[in-house]
This record gives sequence, structure tokens and C-alpha cells, in this order.
Amino acid sequence: MNERVIAAFNATALFPNIKADQYYRVYLTKNEVYFADLGGGAPWLPIPGMFVWAMVKQMISSWRRDALIRELDAMPVEDLLFQRPKSFSALPADFIEAQLNPPMVDASFRPMCWGTWIVRLADREQLMLLFPELDDMETAMCCLPSVLGSLLHVNAVWSETDGHYVQRIDGDA
Repeated sequence: MNERVIAAFNATALFPNIKADQYYRVYLTKNEVYFADLGGGAPWLPIPGMFVWAMVKQMISSWRRDALIRELDAMPVEDLLFQRPKSFSALPADFIEAQLNPPMVDASFRPMCWGTWIVRLADREQLMLLFPELDDMETAMCCLPSVLGSLLHVNAVWSETDGHYVQRIDGDA
């Protein structure tokens, strides 16, 4: 991975209605956040035959995404924006709001996620990003505060009892 990159993790942007989810590989440097486009998933359509096709397409897309992640991890972080059409970067000053939250309970129809990251940027619509793997959420919890500082509100804590992140209660460390 590029020496300027502090950390990298995967996140899935959810969109309302039947628009397909968008997958990102997020790279953190000391003073910038890069959202590298990994492509979209299949839209969630309520047509019986389409569900099976969507699942097959998701599986194939997952293999392609893994290969793309290896390719992106090897290139200079500055080149990421030119490689994929929906990639973008943001300086900490571009963030209006950033929250790390535990997983949503009402999102149980989606593939399992370990937490959410709500992002509002000055020049974009609000993004709700899901962390598909525990490592992704842990990397975000560990490294995002050093990049975003006080702009980031961390509303999640690990619960040994529940075995996942839960809502932070005032006074939690």
C-alpha cells in the first residue's frame, strides 16, 4: 500500500429506492479521505426471478472487487481518482458531518454489516456507508478520528456481551 496511506477499509453506500448500492475502498491519509469507486451492486428488486439473478451478480461482482482492491492498493493514492468514474476525495474541511454508528436494526434484510458511517460533505448528498466486515469497522473506529478529529462523532462501542458494536451511552469510554 502507498506510504502516504494511514489505513484503508471497505464500505458500501446505501441509496433509497431501488438504486444499486455503491461499493468504495476508503483510503485515509493524514489530511485527506479518498473514496475509490469499486462499482455498484445489484439493485434490490421485488421480482422473484430477479432476486436469484441479483445474488449471482453479487457473487461475481465480489470476485471482481477483490481483484480491483488489490490493484488499487498497489497504486499511488493520488491516481485513485482517475481510475474509476465515481471516485472522489475530501479534505477534513469538506466534511459537514461524520458519525460512526452501530449497525442499524432495521437493515436486517441487507447483508450483515458491522456498523455505519454517516457522511455529509459540502458538495455531495449525504452518504450512509455500511461496513461489510468487522475489520472495516475496527479500522474506521481506530483511524478516522486521527484524520477528521472533532468533526467525527463516535456513537458506537464494542459490547463483549453482544459480540458487536452497540449504541454508545453517555459515560462510555
